[in-house]
Amino acid sequence: MIKLYARLFIRSFFLQSLWNYERMQNIGFVFILKPFFDKIYTVQERKKDALLRHISYFNTQPYMVGIIVGEVVDMESKILKTDDVNKQDEIIRDMNRFKNNMAGPLAAIGDSFFYGEIRPMLSFLSIFIMAVFANRRPDYVILAPIVFITLYNLIHLSTRICFMYEGFKYAGKSMKILVHFKSISNNVRFCVFILALAALSLYLSVFSFSNEGRLFNSGYDDFFVYFAVFLFSFFSASRFGSLVSMFSVVTACIILSILGIK
Repeated sequence: MIKLYARLFIRSFFLQSLWNYERMQNIGFVFILKPFFDKIYTVQERKKDALLRHISYFNTQPYMVGIIVGEVVDMESKILKTDDVNKQDEIIRDMNRFKNNMAGPLAAIGDSFFYGEIRPMLSFLSIFIMAVFANRRPDYVILAPIVFITLYNLIHLSTRICFMYEGFKYAGKSMKILVHFKSISNNVRFCVFILALAALSLYLSVFSFSNEGRLFNSGYDDFFVYFAVFLFSFFSASRFGSLVSMFSVVTACIILSILGIK
């Protein structure tokens, strides 16, 4: 079974390879499940019915599809084990309901986590690295995009593996997985704010608007200005959300720098 699960995992990378406007990722989802159906069904007619069950509309976050794959594999196994037609129809209805109810929330959670939190966090980290080496070791600035690409792929590949594994292991308990993921997301969001502050502060210190090597010429200590920017970004994050807070940090730093020019 491990070899089969590995094939399903590899195929999950091609979820969007046949993306279409009518049913989104449905063909890609069937492509993921096909090795499983090839293994459990010896009667071609039953395998055909199983494949056709999953050509309906489907769209979710590609990195998190493993949860749904694990649940569907578990339910399809139950369909195979029973000869009661009514019981099979009931399982099929539950399976379709589960797919429809989970695909949307997973897409929303996954998109906000990876595209609204992880990418900005790693972007700010790359800016931080670039600012550190800009004047001291310019040759090392190339590390910024390398760090971004490496860390992002490590995070998203780890998420794919964990979600596929937990989807198979904890079939029927998907909500527990999502609750745990939500706590991780909250911690990541806090790291985004800290990195945003550090990266932008250092960036503006290196590429300063002033002529004397200081970020501000207004007479105020830079530390207090940075602290004010941090409080402003933290407040806007808790009040409005991560994206608004990031723009707040950027805007505040730039405005304060411009006001500091003599």
